[in-house]
Amino acid sequence: KNLYEVIRGNFKVKIPHFIPRDLNRLSVDLELLVKELKETEDLTGFLADSAAKNIRDLRPTKVEEVCILFCGIFGLESLSQDEQMEILARFLDQNQTILDKHGAMIDKFTGSACLAVFRHNNIIDCPLLASKEILSWGQQTEFNLNLCIGLSTGKAMLGHVGSPRRKDYTCIGDTVNLAARLETLSLSRNLPLNRVYLDKNTYLNHYQSSWQFKELEPLQIKGKSEKQEVYVF
Repeated sequence: KNLYEVIRGNFKVKIPHFIPRDLNRLSVDLELLVKELKETEDLTGFLADSAAKNIRDLRPTKVEEVCILFCGIFGLESLSQDEQMEILARFLDQNQTILDKHGAMIDKFTGSACLAVFRHNNIIDCPLLASKEILSWGQQTEFNLNLCIGLSTGKAMLGHVGSPRRKDYTCIGDTVNLAARLETLSLSRNLPLNRVYLDKNTYLNHYQSSWQFKELEPLQIKGKSEKQEVYVF
């Protein structure tokens, strides 16, 4: 009965102990199993649901078309440490809510920024809708946050990366690097904050829709040999 409860996800069962040696050994083993399963379940709270599912499935590494979103928050230096931590917590929690709603997988939080991956049918419109909602939320807070978002579309490798002792399910490749560079354009090129900067591929996926973009002068992006077409909305 307790075993079936554990299979259904109930880790709060009370395991009885018996005097007969074999039954008692079975009871102790089940206790250890429940403890390990509960610890594993607790650890998945540090992962987005989609990433946790990919880890459980042990999906093989593969290359696919994705849209990468990098979103960062700027100008926290003038605030106290407590205010910075409060804002970051709210910012990252809100990002999680918005990106989940629009079908993105949050790959990681990196300090005051986050990296998210849009896949399959979600690479069209969903990244822009999520970006617009994130920027709108930032402007409505009492701190009037300064945000910047970079979007890049192309091939990327998704899979388990790392050593035999520690692996991460993550997304790597030139598309990821480009999105990270676009997210920091407001600082590196003194461009306006609270904007979304897109690469050419993301623009081509949306230019015939109702989205309104402005084309910037081709920019030299770190890691790119040629100047890149960049768009903003």
